[in-house]
Amino acid sequence: MAAKEGSHMSTTAPTTEDRLNAAFNALRTQGVTVNFNVEECCRSCATAGMKGERIVWTYAGQVTHFLFINGEPHEDTWVEEDCDYCVSAAACNCDLTLRLAGRPTPAEELFVYFLTPGGAGSEDLARAAVKALTDQGLTVEWDGSASSAVLVLF
Repeated sequence: MAAKEGSHMSTTAPTTEDRLNAAFNALRTQGVTVNFNVEECCRSCATAGMKGERIVWTYAGQVTHFLFINGEPHEDTWVEEDCDYCVSAAACNCDLTLRLAGRPTPAEELFVYFLTPGGAGSEDLARAAVKALTDQGLTVEWDGSASSAVLVLF
């Protein structure tokens, strides 16, 4: 169907960000909680507060933070920042502040984790995540194990 003169139909292809958001929104419509860039010291601490729900989540804790630039996936590295009161991070007695280094690089992959109450239904939730991601044209790898993350390749 041809666009009418003066209409504002977009012919721009969806970005990776658009497709990932659409996949996560599809999971949300199925009653799944989606948490993006969970920032904790480790995956164990990240999941400690996730109870009683079906959750799909991505981790941005120890080294990298996932972000989009012009709709395409990038990673940036967390760095320690001296507080205003101490001379250096090594000598700091305060809680260090983490900030992004500001040197994002294109991301090649994103790990998507899943969690269910007591582990029951984890494989079904992972299959739902794989379907939502592939329905949006994203390439994924998953070995079918409830203990393995789904890997999204860019």
